[in-house]
Amino acid sequence: MFRLALTLSLATGPAWSQDMLTQCVNQCLFEYGPAGSPAYDLCVAQLCMAAAPAPEAAPPPTPSQVPAPALAQPPGPIWRADPTLGTAEIRWRGRSMAVRCDAEGGSISVSGLGGGGSALSFAVDGQRLDVPFETRDGTHYAQVEPESALLEALMAGRQVTIVAGQVTLTLPLAGSRRAISEVMADCDPTP
Repeated sequence: MFRLALTLSLATGPAWSQDMLTQCVNQCLFEYGPAGSPAYDLCVAQLCMAAAPAPEAAPPPTPSQVPAPALAQPPGPIWRADPTLGTAEIRWRGRSMAVRCDAEGGSISVSGLGGGGSALSFAVDGQRLDVPFETRDGTHYAQVEPESALLEALMAGRQVTIVAGQVTLTLPLAGSRRAISEVMADCDPTP
């Protein structure tokens, strides 16, 4: 609907104005915000900036230079499993969270938060879960049982929020059920 309205205003209205650019950016913010999110940035780049005229000195872009909008599936992080490494993981903007099956059983690691020895606060869909984490080399680790309440919440929830000192990380849990289940299915630490 938004692309259609934008296309009609470009085809029938006066030359592209600053007001139209502002409207386009605001619409992207409304539909794909917050500002700075990958989906918002893509919307502004493909719909607003591509439609705005180039400065007077530069020739207008040819159709082959302007990519077609592809916003049906906004980009974003998703959980992925690597059973050969025994890891289910999500990475986003230099930070990551992983669930592993290793010699000691199940573990969770969170990296990229800094915070040194700061305690972590963990919440899935707003429900706080107390998990004792230890910090080594800037990464926070916790041992978990394969059937733990934390893993169940991670597989059933929509988002996880982790707070370490002044740093807050919120990650989607899209794909977590499949990825964590796949990794933890055969997790048996006993030899």
